[in-house]
Amino acid sequence: CCYCGGGASGVGGVEVSAATGAVTAPQQQTQPTPTRPAGGAAASAGAAATVASAAAAGGKRFTWNNCKCKEKWEMEGVGKCTHSCCNLDEDALGEWCMVADKKCEDSDWGYCKPQGLEATTCQNSPAGWVDAEGDNCGDYGTGAYCTAEGNYGSGWDKSWGTFAGFANQGHTAITACCNCGGGIDASDQCKDKADWKDKDGDTCATYSSAAWCDITGGFGVGWHEEWGTLADAANEGMSAADA
Repeated sequence: CCYCGGGASGVGGVEVSAATGAVTAPQQQTQPTPTRPAGGAAASAGAAATVASAAAAGGKRFTWNNCKCKEKWEMEGVGKCTHSCCNLDEDALGEWCMVADKKCEDSDWGYCKPQGLEATTCQNSPAGWVDAEGDNCGDYGTGAYCTAEGNYGSGWDKSWGTFAGFANQGHTAITACCNCGGGIDASDQCKDKADWKDKDGDTCATYSSAAWCDITGGFGVGWHEEWGTLADAANEGMSAADA
């Protein structure tokens, strides 16, 4: 599976609008830029983009495994969430939620899929792009700083200014990152192994849409560690990272 670093071409570099797996690169800053609080990220935008707060984002939210989040939930010792997806413990992988149906997620919680994000054969461009503060496309996705439509996400603090204030290499996140509506079509650079399925019958399309892996062949935000490893789900000696 190209999304998992495999594929017929053997080229690991095709990202399917995932929140994780972006390759980091040395920071290339040529001029003073605005500063976000520690742990923040940022990068491109347009005047038409609208800033949305987590509480006002509205609509039902789902995990990467397409399981519905509870609208309100509380975890003892962690806190209470009143708008489906929160990051009460400042998890580096972003917002998460308690799910309405544990059987759906195969767990009682899961990471939230950014609103409007769909799997496409897309590659971040320039490869290894980072913004002026060193944050990459993966940071924008996991931090919910942008939406797949190129607008500001629920994790963006309007006090940081605009994406354009963090541009680097002539790009902002909305032109460079797949999960922010940018990137380039890379469908001709890598092909999944035809008809491959894991031992449970899941295809490369499932691995990409549910973010079970990343382009390094590692785990994605949709994968639960209690499921074991990608190799444990291999079929006839071939895992998603090989197919």
